[in-house]
Amino acid sequence: MKNFIACVLLLLGGLNAQFAKSESYGESGCGGELNITPPKIGSHIYATIPTLQRGSVESVFLGVSFAKFHYPISPDCSLLIYPMMGWVYNLPPSVRGPNGYYLGPIPFDPSLVGIVFFAQAAYLDIDLITVWTNGVKCSVGL
Repeated sequence: MKNFIACVLLLLGGLNAQFAKSESYGESGCGGELNITPPKIGSHIYATIPTLQRGSVESVFLGVSFAKFHYPISPDCSLLIYPMMGWVYNLPPSVRGPNGYYLGPIPFDPSLVGIVFFAQAAYLDIDLITVWTNGVKCSVGL
């Protein structure tokens, strides 16, 4: 019912209805992988890092920005989000659940539909080497 109401509000407001999307872009070159559930208004958003070793006790650092970027950090790794327009969050192992890292709810607010953000994560692997993930472009939608 909430999605129906949101669609009606969007159509009455003259906006194009947009479905939530989450797609990978770029490769950092460091072998990490990041997946984020499509951010739908009124639902929860989760991030998973399949390349992170199960049972790992290291924190993951998640960067979120409103602009993508490409800056080589080393010959193999690249920063894929623009650091001057973003935030970095520390995700300790305690926030990792069966669905991945819980990032929080997306408010049920139709005005959020269409907002685009970019994310990238970094963590230490078992050899204490920093691993950077791919970038993920997320579009908030229905």
